[in-house]
Amino acid sequence: MLLNGFRYIKSLRDERVKQLGRNAMPENGTRRTFSTWETQEMARHAQQVFDDHLTLRLEGALEEDLARNYAEDVVLLCETGVMRGFDGVRWSANRLKQRFPNQPYEYLSRFVEGEYAFLKWSAGTRSKDFTIGADSFLIRGGKIVMQSVYYA
Repeated sequence: MLLNGFRYIKSLRDERVKQLGRNAMPENGTRRTFSTWETQEMARHAQQVFDDHLTLRLEGALEEDLARNYAEDVVLLCETGVMRGFDGVRWSANRLKQRFPNQPYEYLSRFVEGEYAFLKWSAGTRSKDFTIGADSFLIRGGKIVMQSVYYA
């Protein structure tokens, strides 16, 4: 999946070079520094970030998910209040893990529109402690900058 992300970024760069003309990539092999807006344009799309996040969470790779998909100053909104940063995400993930130890998770529906994403999920089994949850995300510059979490 990461390789596809690099291919995507390369295709964006190549397209931008075509738009800017020869000045973007001089013949002597030196590279032009991209401006902030160009770097953000080359960042992974929300769909790519969201898919990577969901895959890593099913694998139980929380720290890798934080490093690749979350902004360091992420805001997490949940029923207990507002949490910030990686520690807030860790706290929320551990709380969920304690409530559903060794229980299967299933993604029931996923939607991405622009920089917004939504996930409806279930945990547990239908015969024991079954829960439905919903998370919403704001993804900017290739990182999750806000997440809301609700489950009952």
